[in-house]
Amino acid sequence: MASCKLGHIYIVDTVLTKPAKEKFARCVCISDRYFVWINTNPAPHGKDQLFLPAGCHHLVKHDSYLDLSRIVCHPNWS
Repeated sequence: MASCKLGHIYIVDTVLTKPAKEKFARCVCISDRYFVWINTNPAPHGKDQLFLPAGCHHLVKHDSYLDLSRIVCHPNWS
């Protein structure tokens, strides 16, 4: 991810989920490795979830939600 660009969407391998898996994520800070996740369903608390309609980006194949309630730092940075 050395060529990561602010605001771009990436598929990120993460161990921050159980089980570990690939997640769609949007880069919000390059130097600190901060991302917000894109989820199939909104978070249960329903706060700060931005609806993303299918096709709004070539990676978004079905209706999804950008979870602005949680910023995650991905440790696997290369």
